[in-house]
Amino acid sequence: MSASKRIERISRQLQRELSQIILYELEDPRIGFVTVTKVKPASDLKSARVYISVFAGQTNQKQSIDCLNRASGYIQKIIGPRLKLRFLPNLTFFLDDSIEKQFTIFKLIEKEQAIIKSGQDDKSQDEEQEE
Repeated sequence: MSASKRIERISRQLQRELSQIILYELEDPRIGFVTVTKVKPASDLKSARVYISVFAGQTNQKQSIDCLNRASGYIQKIIGPRLKLRFLPNLTFFLDDSIEKQFTIFKLIEKEQAIIKSGQDDKSQDEEQEE
């Protein structure tokens, strides 16, 4: 098995297990509704960047990230026996704001479409008035 395929497999396993642990096993009320969107292990598997999306305001997002980073040792302790790796990567959590960016772009497109549509409606009204 090539190294990149192995890293992809480990990434998927980490994402699945982290999602379960955060959702069902961490009992910290400061952590909001969190979704693990992506896990990027380093090529040597000594560390992994965990990207999460938080369904909450800006302050709750920062608080959730901080709490998860503080609990990373505990999370690693739980996840270790499940993955059966020789060395478990050090986990660092980051906010994945790509969903928010997609939503903003979607809103901008909707706004532009509304402007274009209203411009076309104005043209058709002008044409009707000229007749």
